[in-house]
Amino acid sequence: EDNPKIIQILAYVLKDYYNLRYAKNGKEGLEKTRDLKPTLIIADVMMPQMNGYELVRAIKSDIDLRLTPVILLTSKADVESKIRGLEEGADEYLSKPFNNQEVLTRVRTLLDKRKMEVEFIQAEKMISMGHLVAGVAHEINNPLSAISGSSDTLTKVFQKLDDHSLPLEKAQDYMREAIEDIGAAVKRAHHVTQLLKGFVRQGTKGFTPDDIHNGLDATIELVGLENKQLTIDFHRTYELKDKVVCNINSLNQVFFNLLQNAAHAIAKQENRTIWIHTYRDDGHAYISIQDEGPGIPKGLENRIFDRFLTTKDALNGTGQGLHISREIVREHGGTLSVKSAPGQGAEFLVKIPFHREEGQDESTKIADASDRGVEAVQYPYRR
Repeated sequence: EDNPKIIQILAYVLKDYYNLRYAKNGKEGLEKTRDLKPTLIIADVMMPQMNGYELVRAIKSDIDLRLTPVILLTSKADVESKIRGLEEGADEYLSKPFNNQEVLTRVRTLLDKRKMEVEFIQAEKMISMGHLVAGVAHEINNPLSAISGSSDTLTKVFQKLDDHSLPLEKAQDYMREAIEDIGAAVKRAHHVTQLLKGFVRQGTKGFTPDDIHNGLDATIELVGLENKQLTIDFHRTYELKDKVVCNINSLNQVFFNLLQNAAHAIAKQENRTIWIHTYRDDGHAYISIQDEGPGIPKGLENRIFDRFLTTKDALNGTGQGLHISREIVREHGGTLSVKSAPGQGAEFLVKIPFHREEGQDESTKIADASDRGVEAVQYPYRR
């Protein structure tokens, strides 16, 4: 906003509830937005150097900023101006002169809406993880049952030895077999728990350099366990040699969603193969996951990442997996795209930069609470 009086009014309304920053033109506003990663933006339409429409367009086209709510202010009350603002991606529109309480209400409503969206995405992630954990628990239960059965066998053998109803030589055969079964079951349970450790890395926070192949391998095996009745051949071509700056836990969630979708797509195929290919190109890491299933139905190619869109029945999908996966990849500064045609399978391509730009770390998203208020703004006296 380039009008000091408007800034003072907005500060008067909002300063007791929020940390505020201001910029006197659109260009400066965009620079500060990229630096501070604010929770919400209020911008005037008519500004020097870059107007409000251009600012909104730049924010909504930036992967790191596109989910930031934007309220546009204008002295024009005509419908055409409002339509243009909304077309550029503005989330709300206020005409000057505005009611102070309306500004506060609009801000609170947008922030509550954004909070609910974030919480909903987190809930969907947990639901997906719940299915995975249930599958892993089943896989661990099998060797535990084998151990329990072998333990019962050993108990009975020792009882028969005590009452001399079983020859020692025969008893040794039973014991040897039971001990071998217990050893195999322990190895199986250990293997499954190691897979889960590879999928969910404890202590991993933020973005750090990591070998994504470790997460991919663990995820592939877990998907294989969940779909073992299908006997899927996972064909891996790993050409990526360098570590990628990422959050491996959230990235594994993307791999799990894509691999699980591919498994479901080829469930009715006679030959079930999923191709996983990693490679480097133009400073980016690429992870391709491809199947030979029926492909994406015609007309859904451009909507496949929409929230709640699913081609599965209600028991097998909520339409959130691909939407969440795309948001996770965007958090990494990358893109998730798909190539598909009916009857020709589908290829999902994850593209993420090797290094995140400075200022993209989570710690920069919230301004220091100690630096509260609006820079160089004098507040009107509040009665």
